[in-house]
Amino acid sequence: MATFIDLPNEIILHVIQVIALDDIRNFAICCKQVYGLAEKIMEQHKRDKAMYSSVSLSLAYHNGDPGCLPAYSKLRVLSKSRRLRLYPKSVTVENYTLSGQGRRHRTVGNSEITDEVRRVCDSIFDELDSPYMDKDEMESWHDKVGGSEVGAANCLLLTLLPNVKSVFVWENDHFYSEMANIIHKISKTNEKASRQIWETLSLVKLQEVNIYSLGSSGRDTGKSGVMEAFMTLPSLRTVRGRHLGPGYTFDRWIYPDHCSNVTELHFRGCTLPVRHLARLFRYLKTLRIFSYDHSRIAEDPAEKYGPRELINTLCSFAGKTLTFLNYTSDARDKLRDHRKPSTATLHNFEALKTLRISRVILIAKRPPQRLVSELPSSLEELELVDPISAVEAEQMIEALLAMKQERFPNLRLIVFEGAIPFIADRIAAYERTGLVLDWRDIGADKIQKTGQDWLGGIKCERG
Repeated sequence: MATFIDLPNEIILHVIQVIALDDIRNFAICCKQVYGLAEKIMEQHKRDKAMYSSVSLSLAYHNGDPGCLPAYSKLRVLSKSRRLRLYPKSVTVENYTLSGQGRRHRTVGNSEITDEVRRVCDSIFDELDSPYMDKDEMESWHDKVGGSEVGAANCLLLTLLPNVKSVFVWENDHFYSEMANIIHKISKTNEKASRQIWETLSLVKLQEVNIYSLGSSGRDTGKSGVMEAFMTLPSLRTVRGRHLGPGYTFDRWIYPDHCSNVTELHFRGCTLPVRHLARLFRYLKTLRIFSYDHSRIAEDPAEKYGPRELINTLCSFAGKTLTFLNYTSDARDKLRDHRKPSTATLHNFEALKTLRISRVILIAKRPPQRLVSELPSSLEELELVDPISAVEAEQMIEALLAMKQERFPNLRLIVFEGAIPFIADRIAAYERTGLVLDWRDIGADKIQKTGQDWLGGIKCERG
């Protein structure tokens, strides 16, 4: 009876070429014949994996520099090879418009580059078969990509990523409504797709999306709804944002009754009104991790950016599910008194295990005993970002120890910024009670004694 080994070598090679590298290794050890055929293919796979595991379409065009052409060529290669599409795990898309910059730099080189982009585009769409575009749409996308609309090229890339785990988006407001639309279409098509076409689908394994706003004030970006579109993908768990401003209103949900599977939100250097964050919280099934580095704090905590409103709003949506909270700010120098008291309380967070608080929460003007009384009883790790005096620290630690058995039975670690404000004997005495005191140098990543980079094992956007 004929077996697989009896097939012609050409057919065996074709089978080897279309399977994943790890599967090739396992397949190759079945016999000498297959190993001999697979050896060269494995070497090619290794080279392809190194080249395509992280893809960045840097499509910018400056002063006649044809540096954008390799990116278009890479897009062409991915569009033509389903095997190569399996490699990208991390993808970065940037939005610069070749044609717009070309209008400012009228040189012979620009025309040559534009013609080359059109030729690449013709090659891409010559055999492209996408579950996300019908024939008429294909023609429209051909014209956009061939017309040097970089945003269109980025949108096309997003339809070719079956195994990607993380996407980085540098967002301004050029073409990003189109990106939101294509992501919505990917999400909707994937939801209804049959198993027969599963291997052709994109973004089905996406776990993390990073949105970096390029707007000068943050007020003009975010209106495209790209973040909301990504959050409709069922595999997505983590959203990270940088320099997001009031333009991010989080009200562009195409499925208003749908809830996202995202469980982690990380924001750094952001200025998001609390009412906008409330819309975002409302769209989540479960929020477990929230990291927020605020670039502005209103002097009146009752205003729309204040810590009281944020903590109370967060608690109303995630009081029973939140396990990690990082809340910091760079607003120290922007307030006449950065230690202005806040009436917000953390006591109502029932599941909070790790807390990292900054100058917007650590208020020295109120007694440290009161601060301790407002901490949640579920707390296990506490990091104080603001430098604190020895007197304040001692009052706080004594209050914690007095209530440790009754209120904080699981509290085991307190981290200070800069240095532990106690002498060695006092530190040893506290640690004999089961409470480890540690410190992180200002601006450093690693905690000194325990060697941790991240409290709770959570990679947060630290301020």
